[in-house]
Amino acid sequence: MKKRLLLTLVLLAAACTTASPPAESLTRTIVAVEEARLAAFRGDDKIVYSRLVADEVTMVHSNGEVAGKAEEMSFMRPSTPDRPLPTLHLEDTAVRGYGAAAVLTGSLVERREDKVVLRLRFTNVYARRGSDWVLVAGQLTRAAAG
Repeated sequence: MKKRLLLTLVLLAAACTTASPPAESLTRTIVAVEEARLAAFRGDDKIVYSRLVADEVTMVHSNGEVAGKAEEMSFMRPSTPDRPLPTLHLEDTAVRGYGAAAVLTGSLVERREDKVVLRLRFTNVYARRGSDWVLVAGQLTRAAAG
């Protein structure tokens, strides 16, 4: 799985020798899709989540574990008063467009009761499928303390 993610990123880079500056509309679109994906995950909306994530997605988590779509969806659950989920917030996002692909980088901040509990840096790769953008690969890394 790790090799597949690396191969995807290498092929993407090789196909495009330089990243064209993204149009503001591409940036808005990709960030909106990412926010919708996170909202679907947090809201246990498997229908929306499934539409925004490719069947062949590869996600590498900060602990080194690799998960596909089924594994990612198995983590989904509703937030309850007894087991509340943290809020998820994107920060410092940047998008680079490569034709039918886009790379989104940024920070994912998890908060509980207005207190930051986890800050991750991420790189997500989106691919255009028809008129839609879907997540095809991603990696999360714990952000340095500070």
